[in-house]
This record gives sequence, structure tokens and C-alpha cells, in this order.
Amino acid sequence: MQGPPGLGFDDIPSGVWKIAILIGVLVFIKVYFKGAVTYSHALAKGKTFILTGGNQGIGMELAKEIASRGGRIILACRNLESAKEAADEIKKAARNKEVYVKHLDLASLDSVHKFSEEIHKEEEKIDVLINNAGVMMNPELSKTKDGFEEQWQVNYLSHFLLTHLLLDLLKAADRGRIVNVSCRAHGAGEMMFNNLNGEQEYEPRRLYSQSKLAQVLFTRQMAKTLEGTNVTVNAAHPGVCNTNLLKHMPLHSNKFLMITTAPIVFMLMKSAKDGMNTPLTCAIADEISGVSGKYFSECMEAEPSKNALDDDVASRLWDVSMKMVGLGKGE
Repeated sequence: MQGPPGLGFDDIPSGVWKIAILIGVLVFIKVYFKGAVTYSHALAKGKTFILTGGNQGIGMELAKEIASRGGRIILACRNLESAKEAADEIKKAARNKEVYVKHLDLASLDSVHKFSEEIHKEEEKIDVLINNAGVMMNPELSKTKDGFEEQWQVNYLSHFLLTHLLLDLLKAADRGRIVNVSCRAHGAGEMMFNNLNGEQEYEPRRLYSQSKLAQVLFTRQMAKTLEGTNVTVNAAHPGVCNTNLLKHMPLHSNKFLMITTAPIVFMLMKSAKDGMNTPLTCAIADEISGVSGKYFSECMEAEPSKNALDDDVASRLWDVSMKMVGLGKGE
């Protein structure tokens, strides 16, 4: 392989050119996937936020940023010990003491109801609900206390219920917002109504993508029900981030890949701090006030997958979900 003709580079060994090209490609990919900086400098002072899963990863970075902008945050987490440690760190980093912790186990619908009851006793309004917590690609089929496949309930179904239970408090705010943290994996998803819980077949990737697709479909359907109110709902793709959510991926579990491939792949991924930008935009940006039922990526409105735009599927999912959480007859 020779260098570009006429530039005096012909004597450079081909191996050097290959390395240079590889480095150039990696730099390009890193810049491309790094993500945009949030385009809003909106403050959060005077607003109350509920954030599920704010004790690590993207959620924790998001909580730090909201707190640094004056927001009052309630971290809704399963692990109280970890959440309290995270709250202390957030308070210190943001110089904001209004960071609180409450127990919420998304693998239990009873826990969602109990959390909602406590919030109603203590809060007059909720300005922003950020449905962020999730699990990804459990290697084996895992069922919740309610008998649902864990990814389905934790990523989607319990957030569906939580949103409905807190809707009156969101409406009590001047401009309530709901942010569903989804991801690009929804594009590989399809609603398998005969296999929502892995009854027919358990394939981790397909069921994870299905739960993420459900979030986007729910976002669009919820926006229709909220038309004419002061509450908006949008879905946010944070980007591919190197967080604990990836613990079941082969890059973490396969020793060979961990040594040979993982360092490069992790270098190309976003950090949790970069990943929080798009959810933050959906949560506080004045520029999108009034925008609802949309999917955001890189801090901008983006087109979701074709399956996410199917209104009939969205309507059917709504009915099925209402039945699953005990809010309606459904199918």
C-alpha cells in the first residue's frame, strides 16, 4: 500500500498507513458517537424531579446535573444503601442538599403502588418524572414477584404503572414532563404479544429490544391521551454508554473479548456523563416546551423505528398493559 501520490509519502511503509487509517477511523467514530452537548442552559430551581435508578450510571450523572441547576430530586431506587451513598455524592458535587431517597422496586407492582402512596402524602406536585431505571439482557429467564419477565416489567411495565399513578401530581405542576429513557435498540424490537414474558422462547436481546420498543410506543400513545393538558411525554436515547447496564454483554463475560476487543469498544462508547445529555434536554429544555410524543437522540428530535410508528400496535399495547397492571380490562 502506497501513500497518496504526489505528496512525497511514497516511502512510508504500508503498515504505518494502515495504522494511521485505523486511528483516523476510530477517532471519527469516537467523535460521532460522543454525543452533543445539551443545547439548553435552562435552570431547574423550584422544580421537583422523580428519577428512577438514579444511584449509578446515566441516572446518577443526570441527577448531579439537575441538582447543580437547582432542582429538587427524589431518587427512586431498589437498593437504599447504594442510593443513600449516591445522594451524598450528588449533594456534595452539586452543592445542593435537596436530594432525597425513596425505595422503589420496579420488579414489584406493590412497591410501585406503595411508592406512589408515599409521594402523594408528601408532595403537592411533580414537575418531571424521569423513567430511567432498567435491566439488560439477563442471561437466563428471570421472573419478577408478579410473574412477569424481568426486562419487560422493570424497563417498561412498572414505569407504565408509575406514570399513571403520578399523573395527577404531574398535572398539578405548571408544565409537567415525563421522560422515558429508551434506546436505539428499540429499532430491533417487535411486539411479540404471544411472547411478552418469554413464554414461547427466551432470547435476551429480542426481549430487551421489545421492552425498549414498548417504551417508545407508550410515549406516543400517552401523548395522545395527554392532548389538551399541561403534561408532555417524550422518549430519549442516551447513546451507547459504558455503564453497569452492559454487565451481561459478551464483552464483559467473555475473557478473550475482554482482552482483545473490549478496550477498543469501550473507548468508542459514551461515558455516563455524555449519555445524560439527551434525557436532560427532554427534562428541562425550554426549547422543546410543549413538544410531546417524540423520540429524541443527540439532544434533537429523531425518527424512531417503523415499528414504533404503528398506531394499531401502540393502541393494543396500551390495552394489554392496562390489564397487566390492573388499571383496565384490556385484552
